[in-house]
Amino acid sequence: MKFRNCIQICVALLRLRIFLVSSVILPPIQTNETVDQWFTRVIQPKVRYDLDWWNYQQKILIKCSALWDEAIQDKKKLAVSFYVKQWLEEMPQFGKFIYIALPWHYIVEQCGMLRQNYEPLRLASGIFEILQFKEYDHFTVIGQASLRQIQKYSRRGGFEFPNLDKLKLIFTARLENIDRVAKGENLKLREVPIPLLHPRMMEIPFDAFKSNKEPFVFFSGACSSPVRKFLHKLSKSNLYNMTGIRSCDERRLSRYEFYTEMAKATWVLTPRGSYPAAYMMSEALQCGSLPIYIYGWRDNCTKALPSINSYVPFFPFYNMGIDWRDLGLLINADEIQSIPRRLSRIDPQSRLNNVLRLQSLFSLQGTFRYMLVVLSHVAAGISSVKEHLPYEARGNSTS
Repeated sequence: MKFRNCIQICVALLRLRIFLVSSVILPPIQTNETVDQWFTRVIQPKVRYDLDWWNYQQKILIKCSALWDEAIQDKKKLAVSFYVKQWLEEMPQFGKFIYIALPWHYIVEQCGMLRQNYEPLRLASGIFEILQFKEYDHFTVIGQASLRQIQKYSRRGGFEFPNLDKLKLIFTARLENIDRVAKGENLKLREVPIPLLHPRMMEIPFDAFKSNKEPFVFFSGACSSPVRKFLHKLSKSNLYNMTGIRSCDERRLSRYEFYTEMAKATWVLTPRGSYPAAYMMSEALQCGSLPIYIYGWRDNCTKALPSINSYVPFFPFYNMGIDWRDLGLLINADEIQSIPRRLSRIDPQSRLNNVLRLQSLFSLQGTFRYMLVVLSHVAAGISSVKEHLPYEARGNSTS
């Protein structure tokens, strides 16, 4: 009997899908606090310049600049180029942190994946071979690439990429820990999620589209995952106005049309693409609209998905007290048909107020400042990259 009870308890815990999560826990933003006030309150002071640190950081940045020179045509298209520029201007020293400022998207996807040119990856691996891991903590911002891709295309080039496991922190916009949760795989404990953003030249000025919200749902995007191919069927619902949903194989809207329609809509469907993250998640928030994030398998897998609550800690800014369920709606692909009914029962005003208050976080400048806060807390020993249980799962609800 005792053995049976133990088995039942284990099964119950598995069903709860409570995971050990790695993240840097920060002081939560208060409900009456602006983003600027939070930054000022929580960031830890930089240390006085250490000449050895400065010389070493300069050495690494010069090594990385050779790959940026190769990527110059792509450079203005990469959000990470903004972070590199800001780092070069400020050169902030938090403890022993060194920025490995590589154009990962260019190295991995533009060269490795699309052109089968593995030489940039080989050059990047050479930089990792000379890093002084015993003396300094190193971090990088991967953005539009992934650790898995780095390893995959390095092997196709006939070599192993060294020392990735020695990075102290990895800021990533692909949100791949969500996939790992769904598949029951080991989590990457050093990954800190950040928003997937366009570069500044493509970002939406927060005051560009001053329009009153209309009660309808908007979607326009590519067919980059199976879940997107079924969204247009929602447009026929009579429970909520879903007529702003376009089929993913329809004509692409111009950028002006896209953002104008998005800014009018109260709700925006932001389904996953090839990876869990999607640009539309941040674009909706930049427009002051509420994202409806839809998670599903990348392929046509019929395996059951875990509770949507399991993914919550792996969204950007959760570690500073921001729950994406308070900014929009999170659902699994097998719940798509319930969206109109759910929206008909929700008063969106409190969520819209939250978005307006937190909107500036979802910009390149806001995200860069957030990364500095993370670095400052880890360097000061206030937070650490370790396993912990950061939340208690909230129950499922119609909202």
